[in-house]
Amino acid sequence: MTDSYVLDANALLTYLGEEPGADKIVANELWSDISSLPVQLLYTLDEDFVKTAARFKAAFRMSVADSFLLAQAHLLNAQVVTSDHHELDAVDIAGLINFYWYR
Repeated sequence: MTDSYVLDANALLTYLGEEPGADKIVANELWSDISSLPVQLLYTLDEDFVKTAARFKAAFRMSVADSFLLAQAHLLNAQVVTSDHHELDAVDIAGLINFYWYR
C-alpha cells in the first residue's frame, strides 16, 4: 500500500462539496481543511511526464486530463483516488495503476 495519492478532479469536488462518498475519500481521513492539503503543484511538465501521459492516452484513448492524472500517479508510485469508472476501469483491469474507488 502506498502513502501517496493523486486525487482525480471528481474526488476533490466530492470532498469539497461533502457529496455522497466524501466520507470514503482517503483525503477525508487525512485532512480536516482544504487549506491544509499537502498538495504538490505541477508548474512544468518534463519530458518523462509528457511521454508517460502520451503512452496512457494512446493506449487507453482517454482525455488529456486523465492521462495527466495517470502519469502523475505512475511517476510518484501513488494511488489514484477516483469514482470515474467509465474512464478508468480499463486501466485498473490492466493493473498498471493502483486505484482507490470511493464510489
